[in-house]
Amino acid sequence: MAAIFKREFKSYFSGMMGWVLTGVMLLFGGIYFTAANLQGGYTDFTITLYSFVIVLLVFIPLLTMRSFAEEKRARTDQLLLTSPVSVPGIVLG
Repeated sequence: MAAIFKREFKSYFSGMMGWVLTGVMLLFGGIYFTAANLQGGYTDFTITLYSFVIVLLVFIPLLTMRSFAEEKRARTDQLLLTSPVSVPGIVLG
């Protein structure tokens, strides 16, 4: 599972996709923090963190769909599914 995580993490940040998605996610988080906490005058940072979960609910499926499509295109999905790692281990990795 650690090898799968390393390979995926390296593939995201060796190209532009990981950096762009990380930048966009941080941009949305910064805009929301500015609007909610600084301009609204709230001192509770948990409002921003709870609302940032919605942003993560959009970006995490984008990353996993890209990963699954890449595996299918490279025809390594069959190799991955026949490995001794369980399916939940593959998904977590």
